[in-house]
Amino acid sequence: MSLAALRTCLLLCLALSASTLNLRAKARHPGAPIFMEMQLFQDRIELRIVGEQEVILPQWLGLELAGYEKNVSAADTQRATKKARAFFEKYGELRLGKQKLSLESFKVDFPESLNYIFQKPGIRLSARFPLTGVPPSVSIRWLNYKGIPALYSEPEIPVTTQWRDQVDFSRLSKNEPEHIWHANKESARARPKITLPPPPPPPTWRLPLLSLGLILVGAIGFALVRGHKRWLFAALPLLSSLATWQIAVVEIPSPFPATITVPLGDEARQLFEQLHKNLYMAFQGDSEEEIYELLAASVCPKLIDELYGEIYESLVLRSEGGAVCTITKLEQLDGGVKDSQSQPPGFEVDWHWRVHGEVSHWGHRHERTNEYRALYQVEHDGRSWKIASVEILSQRRIDQ
Repeated sequence: MSLAALRTCLLLCLALSASTLNLRAKARHPGAPIFMEMQLFQDRIELRIVGEQEVILPQWLGLELAGYEKNVSAADTQRATKKARAFFEKYGELRLGKQKLSLESFKVDFPESLNYIFQKPGIRLSARFPLTGVPPSVSIRWLNYKGIPALYSEPEIPVTTQWRDQVDFSRLSKNEPEHIWHANKESARARPKITLPPPPPPPTWRLPLLSLGLILVGAIGFALVRGHKRWLFAALPLLSSLATWQIAVVEIPSPFPATITVPLGDEARQLFEQLHKNLYMAFQGDSEEEIYELLAASVCPKLIDELYGEIYESLVLRSEGGAVCTITKLEQLDGGVKDSQSQPPGFEVDWHWRVHGEVSHWGHRHERTNEYRALYQVEHDGRSWKIASVEILSQRRIDQ
C-alpha cells in the first residue's frame, strides 16, 4: 500500500471515530433518555417514569433546570410534583378493558444517579393505582413525546412491565402510543408457599388397656378373696398382664408440655436452611401485608420489621433508579451451627451465602449477585423454630 493510500485510510478512520464519539455524546447513554417501569401487585399498580431532567423539566413541565440538579428544596419538589401530576393525568392513562384506572397517589423525586454512561441529573415520577387482584390484561397509553430524540425512526419510550417472574418489554411511540400487557399462566400462580420444618410429635402416653384391666381384676380379687386363695386370684391376672402388655395399646396426649430438643449438626443446618430460604421466598408476596404474614411464619415478631427493611433494601438498587431485583437463586457457601444454651432453647448459625437475581429496567435485563455472611440465632417459641436475631458480618457485590 502506498504512503498516500495509507494516509487516506488513517484520515477516514479518524473521521469515523470522531463521528462515533459525536453521536455518543449526543446520545448520552445507550437508550432513550426516558423510561417507564410498570410493576403489578395484587392490590396496586406502580408506574414509574424515570429520565433526564433536561428533557422532563423544560420540555414536559415547563420548569427551569436551575435548582434541580442537586439538593432540591421542598418547595421546588412540590412545584415539580404539581406540574408533573397534571402532565401525567393529561397525557397518560392505564385501563382495565374500558375502565380507566384512577390515580391513587403521585410523587416526584430526584435520584442522585441513573447509572448512565454520561451522568445526567435524573427525575422520577411515581404513580400508584389501586387494584383488587391482578387482571388478565392492562392497557398503558402515553401521548406526549416532546423533547425525546429519535434514536431510530421516531421518538419512543421503552416500557418494562413486571409481575412476579413475568417480565415484558415494549415501546411506546407517537404512531403506536398504546401497549396492552397480558398475564401469562405461569405467573398467575398461587400465593408463595412457605415450607416450615416439621414440628416434633406431641408427647403421648401409651396405655396397655388389656394389661391395665387385668391388673385391676387382680387388685379386686386380692381385696375380696380371703385366705390363701387371694394370692392366686391376684397373681394370675398380674402374670397375664405381663404377657399381654403389647396388646390393645392406645396413645393419649400427655398432660405435660413437651421437652424441646435442640437439633444439632446436619439436622440443625437443614432446619435453618429452610427458615433462611423462607425469608427471601416471602418477598414474592404481592403486598406488604402478605410479605409480613409470610415472614411471620419463620421470624420472631420482634425481628420482622428489621428483616423486612434489610432484605427489601438489598433488593432495591438505589443506584439504578430504584429498580427492584427479582431473586432467581440462593446459593449456600458455608455454615456452622452450635448450641447457644439459651432460654428459650435455641442454637446459633454462622451462615455464608449468595443471592442471585435479575434486574429488569431501562428496556433490558441483567444479573446481580450479592454475597453475605451473618450470625443468626434460632429459638423455639413454644410452637415452632424461628429466627430470633441476626447480625450481618459482611456483604459485597459479586461482579459477573
